[in-house]
Amino acid sequence: MRSSLVLRGVLAKCDADFYGTTGSLVPRLGKLVLDLMPTPPKRVLDLGCGDGVLSIELLKLGYEVVGIDADERIIKKTRERNVEAFVKRGETFDFEAKKFDCVFTNADLHG
Repeated sequence: MRSSLVLRGVLAKCDADFYGTTGSLVPRLGKLVLDLMPTPPKRVLDLGCGDGVLSIELLKLGYEVVGIDADERIIKKTRERNVEAFVKRGETFDFEAKKFDCVFTNADLHG
């Protein structure tokens, strides 16, 4: 429990550059999931895209990718990587207005 609280404190204080170094474990683990994705070309929502590292991997594999994340500073980094990305929270995203073949999320379902 204590380590979880410490981690939350670190993440709450992180900035976009800090995320790129401290959060690198997240995309490394997420790469394992890429083998489970449907065959491209598919339109993919990267929910909680972070700094776009896995969005780039999806683009390289031939997917059309749209990323969303709640952190404006992180989305700025994602856009610098030429990924279409928006500042949005998953629970407020209008899934009906946007059509996707699948949703990719990696370590985003946390409080």
